[in-house]
Amino acid sequence: MAGPAASSSAASHEWDACRRDARKLEGEVDMKLGAYAKLCATFDGSPAAHGPHGGPSTDQLLRAKASEIESLLQRLSDVNERMGGSVPSGDHGRLHTLARHRDILQDYGQEVRRLNASVGAARDRAELMARSEEGAPHVSVQVQGALLRERNTIASSTAAIDEVIGSAHAVEAELKDQRRVFEGIGDRLYALGSRFPVVNGLLRAIARRKSRDTIVLSVVVSACILVLLVFLWRR
Repeated sequence: MAGPAASSSAASHEWDACRRDARKLEGEVDMKLGAYAKLCATFDGSPAAHGPHGGPSTDQLLRAKASEIESLLQRLSDVNERMGGSVPSGDHGRLHTLARHRDILQDYGQEVRRLNASVGAARDRAELMARSEEGAPHVSVQVQGALLRERNTIASSTAAIDEVIGSAHAVEAELKDQRRVFEGIGDRLYALGSRFPVVNGLLRAIARRKSRDTIVLSVVVSACILVLLVFLWRR
């Protein structure tokens, strides 16, 4: 009896620890994502942003912050997976909380992809302009604009595909949670089914005992009636 209780207590402690870690990581991601968004808004991909003298360039800062955020998102994803593994079967409250944390992670991922696409478009635009000025004067402004629009279209399509993939991962996680719930229900039904033969055997034993007691009682009552009749007849 102590085994399941100890296991449940360990799962509860694991859930609480993961929940604290998730909230802490979400706070860090939110703070760093805000700073990253402000830096992205000021980045135009110009040569000055790529190679200033003294201190890191804006481009270097962007790459460093993007790497930090990706690392935090990976850690948050790992924590969410640990949370999913510590949810007891049928605990709909915790499943709802877990789904909320996964939605937050998905929103962060979509925002990071959007900002990265914006930075990538700025870099491509600056690189295209630099090539045009240095060695390709025949490339007209109209062609440059068309290429940039095509690049932005591809980036938007890629971001949309990433969102669809993220939604698919979220649905997959929900289905896994539901499967875990159904597996828990199945285990309980199996456990009850395994107990039914014992219960049925006990009921049959009780029925046999009751039938035997009924027969004994009938014999005793019949004997008493017979003795009473004999006594009355002899009087």
